Amino acid sequence: MDENPLKITATEYGQVITCPEYFDIGVVSDVRESFRQIVDGKPGSITLDTENTEIVDTAAMQLLVALVNDAKNNGINVSYQGENDCLCKAATALGLVQHLGLECDQ
Repeated sequence: MDENPLKITATEYGQVITCPEYFDIGVVSDVRESFRQIVDGKPGSITLDTENTEIVDTAAMQLLVALVNDAKNNGINVSYQGENDCLCKAATALGLVQHLGLECDQ
């Protein structure tokens, strides 16, 4: 993929990552490297904006789990902006709601 599928915005509190509309295996390798670089930069916090995410597959969910784990191991808080049904349904089906720190109606 020629273009990073994420939009990354620095704020005074940390990094806001706008996830792609189609967050699936096709973008995982590009996103993985971006996530690693963000965590390595040790921002104060990471906010995942998933408001416009329409499709998320198991590969993307595994990547989110890795991000949350890496962030926690580095003392970085991860929160969500614009949680949506797509992400919540996938997390619920995979038993990841609590692990990812999502606030979904289960």
